[in-house]
Amino acid sequence: MSQPVTDSANPAAWAPATVQSLGRVLELPPGWDSYGAPAIQPAFAARALDLMVAVLPDDAPAPAVVPTSRGGLQLEWHTRGIDLEIEFETPHRLRGYFHDHQTHTSWEKDLSADHSALLEAIAILSQRS
Repeated sequence: MSQPVTDSANPAAWAPATVQSLGRVLELPPGWDSYGAPAIQPAFAARALDLMVAVLPDDAPAPAVVPTSRGGLQLEWHTRGIDLEIEFETPHRLRGYFHDHQTHTSWEKDLSADHSALLEAIAILSQRS
């Protein structure tokens, strides 16, 4: 079972770097990409953090937090032979991409209502060294 991310005495290993990255993304001004992108909406960061607390084991690698040009964000892992990306198209609509370079397993799907594929992908990512 995951530790609460807010347990400052013993946070999940991924939490400190990820919370810092979310903070940096939220500080981006409008037009941050030089093409007029809107500022990142706080609701996206809140939803991303809620999702990570719900699905990431304590020892999971920290994701890269990537702003999107539409004012949203994406969580990405490109490590351990796995590419996993979760785009928050809206705070409640999630789109995922997974590719395991060892097994050649891939999928791209809507993760909004069903997180089972995401949970499986994170388990593979977390267990692989």
